[in-house]
Amino acid sequence: RHYFAAAAASYPSVFKPACGEHGEGVAIVRSEREAEALIAEGGGRGGWVLQELVRGRREVSLSLLLREGEVVTGVRTVYVYEEAEYVWPRVREDVAQRASEPVSSSDAEVVVLAKLLAGYTGVCNLNYKRRPDGSPVVFEVNARIGADLACDVPPPLLRAFLLAVDQGVALARAGGAAGRMDGAAAPLESDDDSDDALP
Repeated sequence: RHYFAAAAASYPSVFKPACGEHGEGVAIVRSEREAEALIAEGGGRGGWVLQELVRGRREVSLSLLLREGEVVTGVRTVYVYEEAEYVWPRVREDVAQRASEPVSSSDAEVVVLAKLLAGYTGVCNLNYKRRPDGSPVVFEVNARIGADLACDVPPPLLRAFLLAVDQGVALARAGGAAGRMDGAAAPLESDDDSDDALP
């Protein structure tokens, strides 16, 4: 849930600048008074966001390539942290439990999340947690390559994702902008298990 006024929020909540990166200015607030104090301080460049604090040690980062709202390819990375309430990057990750996997347009969770991106073309990164019933709770959406792809996804999966992006760009330049890119996208798999530098 997102709140438009401190008085309407449930606490604890997460307060963050509407524009920002790398957890700068983000705080867990435990009362209306704390939220009001941050709002009074300016709340960050471009406004502020007050949203539900979703507890849990597991966080998911989903990077998708879409064409007119249709999922072409994607990668899901699951992170496990030492605390159930945290603001990244001010928390320790259990790196041994990190896992990345390719996703397809038929993945049930991807089908639900892609509805948020109806009509969108490009790369999009969503960060979310899962409620005890398994339903996703999205707390961040960015129309860009996320840190998961830039830093954490194994090179073979990253390589396949970027090849799909390249093929989509080539298709659009060749005049195929009206069609879906499904046939043009490389499968998000690789026989190369090495961690060699990407081309």
